Amino acid sequence: MFDKYIIKNYNNKYIIHKEGNMDFKEFGQNISKLRKEQKISQDELCKNIGISRATLSSFENGRGVDIGFKKVMYIVRYLGYEINLKRSSPFPTFEELRDAQ
Repeated sequence: MFDKYIIKNYNNKYIIHKEGNMDFKEFGQNISKLRKEQKISQDELCKNIGISRATLSSFENGRGVDIGFKKVMYIVRYLGYEINLKRSSPFPTFEELRDAQ
């Protein structure tokens, strides 16, 4: 689980920013949402990055598949995103302060 997690599109079109903890199931669900927004089928994505549809489906549905980080990175990059990890701070961010109100 990560303290801070950002998925950013290369074109800055979409940004999913998760403050706090995101588990692997939630991450897979976010990947599914991004894929569907771009109207990319599971079959298309799988054929182009060389993974099975069953693996992708399990990942997107949070069924505890052992997908491996390299495959996750292929999926994220295919969708036009990157993963950035940020060091957590003991101080709240502006967004956390705003959302707390």
